[in-house]
Amino acid sequence: MTNLYLIGYEGESLKSFLNRLKCLKIKAVVDVREIPLSHKNSFSKENLKKSLDKQGIRYYHFQELGSPTKIRKELHLTGDYLTFFKKYRKYIGEKKSSLNKLVEIIIEEKTSALLCYEREYELCHRSIVTDEIINLNSQIVPTPI
Repeated sequence: MTNLYLIGYEGESLKSFLNRLKCLKIKAVVDVREIPLSHKNSFSKENLKKSLDKQGIRYYHFQELGSPTKIRKELHLTGDYLTFFKKYRKYIGEKKSSLNKLVEIIIEEKTSALLCYEREYELCHRSIVTDEIINLNSQIVPTPI
């Protein structure tokens, strides 16, 4: 069995985030933010990678699986999640090779976390990434945390 935890760091400190990863025995974090920067500097790509390295957790970044700036900005203006998810689903449909590579990493690592900002998995593009992952390999068991 391959575990995939779905995690958002919204409202969380780096210390509590790392503690959750350790408790779950996460071996790899897969960042699916288009732009891996954060107002919380510790969650920006390079700082996060260094913190994860110190914990023995591998870091992968799939920029191409992030939600494109254009549709993200549209969502912030309109609040229309249905349109956002429809556009993102169309966008990710063109990213099959990245999705296949992501599935390979998840299977190899055995216990991974799919990372984005939003705490609520259902309101994040990672819910669609997860659907696509499961379509490619039903042995992967996703768990929102």
